[in-house]
Amino acid sequence: MKQVQRYIEAVRSGAEITCELVRLAIDRHLADLEKQDSEFFDFTFSEVHAQRAISFVKLLRHTSGKLAGELFNLQDNQAFTVGLLFGWRNKDDGTRRFTQTYIEEARKGGKSQLAAAIEIYCGLCEGEESAEIYTAATTRDQADMVFRAAKKMCRYLSKDSASMKKAISVMAHSIVLNNTDSFIQKVSADAGTLDGLNPHCAVIDEYHAHKNDLVKGVIQTGMGSRSNPLLMIITTAGFDKDSPCFKVERANAVAVLKGERRQDNLFALIFTLDEGD
Repeated sequence: MKQVQRYIEAVRSGAEITCELVRLAIDRHLADLEKQDSEFFDFTFSEVHAQRAISFVKLLRHTSGKLAGELFNLQDNQAFTVGLLFGWRNKDDGTRRFTQTYIEEARKGGKSQLAAAIEIYCGLCEGEESAEIYTAATTRDQADMVFRAAKKMCRYLSKDSASMKKAISVMAHSIVLNNTDSFIQKVSADAGTLDGLNPHCAVIDEYHAHKNDLVKGVIQTGMGSRSNPLLMIITTAGFDKDSPCFKVERANAVAVLKGERRQDNLFALIFTLDEGD
């Protein structure tokens, strides 16, 4: 939790230069912390759950570039994301508060690596039996970005830990998590593999490139029987302002961050430029 608090303090003090929407995400978190003791607020923040997820991600290893093979160098802004995603819980049953996520960030910001780490955590550590976890995109090549990172992370994890070697089986098109009889796979609209899904966790990569909401709609519908699903949209900004990403998901995320709309199950974090920058 030290990283989460450090990031909050750095942004609020101005030491970390960022945009208004990131500042609003932090303000939302702090405002909710003040409300968590109220009987009229349904959520509480568990530092134990937050730190557990952060600590797990740090056990994984980078899969590409100069850092390939090194332990995950979790940045403070990434720790903020992981901590809030898994730290905020429903008071009544202890499940995650956030079941939907919208993260917008420039290229080379580490979105795919972090998304892969979150997929693995959801499969291994949330106790969901027969969890189906998917990386989804419009094409198989795009869907492979996060899936390939997850595969390599799991291979490293199997080498680093004898217990994980027994728990994880990495195959060409699937990662099997033996302890919960779960799996991680990639799916894409162009492969016709979207029907019949029952996801516990799904990452939709580069949503700005989607011309329609078919992929998201099928995945979201398939999550209906899961008690605590997680749908993550990760994307760069893109240029198509008529896309469902810009017109629907981004617009909704901005409205939630600005307090114009309430959606308690949505975690939104948008790294962008402010007007005039």
